[in-house]
Amino acid sequence: MVSAMKAKETVRLASLRAIKAAIMLAKTAEGATGEVDDAAIVKIIQKLVKQRKESAQQYNDAGRPELAENELAEAAAMEVYLPKQLSEAELEDQLKVIIAEVGATKPQEMGKVMGVATKKLAGLADGKMISALVKKLLASFAILFALTSCELIGLDKDTIKDILIPDAAKPSKEFTPGNAADEEYAAHAVKYAISDNESPYESVELFGDGTYLIVKTGAVQGMTRAENEYFIEGGYVMKEEGHYTLEDFGSLKVEEKEGEYNLTFDNTYGNRISTVFASKEPVLTDEMTESLCRTWDVSGIDQWMYLGALKLAEISYIGGTNPHYEGAGISEIDEETLEDLVGETCCKVIFSPSGTYYCTYNNGTVLYSTWTWVNKEQGTLFYDWKKGENEEGYVTVRFDGDKCNIYEDYTIDLSGALTEEDLEDAMEDEEFVDLEEILGSSEINLRYLIVNKFQPAK
Repeated sequence: MVSAMKAKETVRLASLRAIKAAIMLAKTAEGATGEVDDAAIVKIIQKLVKQRKESAQQYNDAGRPELAENELAEAAAMEVYLPKQLSEAELEDQLKVIIAEVGATKPQEMGKVMGVATKKLAGLADGKMISALVKKLLASFAILFALTSCELIGLDKDTIKDILIPDAAKPSKEFTPGNAADEEYAAHAVKYAISDNESPYESVELFGDGTYLIVKTGAVQGMTRAENEYFIEGGYVMKEEGHYTLEDFGSLKVEEKEGEYNLTFDNTYGNRISTVFASKEPVLTDEMTESLCRTWDVSGIDQWMYLGALKLAEISYIGGTNPHYEGAGISEIDEETLEDLVGETCCKVIFSPSGTYYCTYNNGTVLYSTWTWVNKEQGTLFYDWKKGENEEGYVTVRFDGDKCNIYEDYTIDLSGALTEEDLEDAMEDEEFVDLEEILGSSEINLRYLIVNKFQPAK
């Protein structure tokens, strides 16, 4: 920092000051030990870099390139202090080792792999790249397993061509609103983004069904299923406008002052009262958003997997008090694997009018993200897993009375991760059929079709 001052390197100096301030804040945060290890410092710098890149994008969108340039310059100055990033080939080699250590063989075990990978590779690779490569590798393993286990997936080698996508996997052309009854606190659903840097919380949100969610600083947004230690959730009761009792936490009082909000937390379990500054997130109030935004129970999930014209799998998840999977060959899967599969399946989903998407899994882990309409007239929306473009975020919504179906259609390019020789070896018969005829082209693409079935939470 001294050398930057002497050299009058303003960008570098501002970057170093920002890093120092963030580290000091982490050291003095509530519950902190006063020490910050190297791994934590890497995360702090990564967060600062991410913030500046996001700000640069916002400035560019607003037609202020000169401000964007400064943000990017600071981000570049900060990246100097991060570990050298792995190349894609190096990252793939590392992930193959991690996948082998975890023992994962199918896409449903992505959560297990990501839990280990994000810790081992912290600071060495972008999270979005890690997620994409893990998905690609697990998909290739799943195909090889499927092709060597024809009895398990019910594959008929004599009728593999010209398989049509089932009607059940296609959304209807018309998009009409649902008619589920309003939740008790639907009119009071709100999210407050906390702007106080010293607060251990990033936001607090009150949902229409009478539950709340407090997100702690450092919570993971995206496909990695964060542990619940980052979230405080439970039921709430509104005593009066702006005054709430929060189950397993204490109370919350909201006061508006000149367009800003003071949130006063009274944590009766820790005998601590604190007041923080916050802003109120915008709330969408149109008919389609009101139909979507509520807490849903996952009553079922239908899934199909195709390799070109070759159907590899067709299974269904049945939710409720006895969640389980059904489908050809399910009885052949060992009990432990089935238990893991059910555990890693979403059982409850919340869409909020403030743009929050929150999914709870049977094993107790959660996924916290955001959502936005892409085309409200057509019923398409986007899950923002990693605050970036990702085709897997685009889905189609359809309502049927008080129920809701969400249709997903993903294609994964496995070229490079899976070769024609791999497929031929897996089928153990190179004379079986022309591979290009099976795939529909010379490319190796895996297609997932998924229908998520929701009903109002009980």
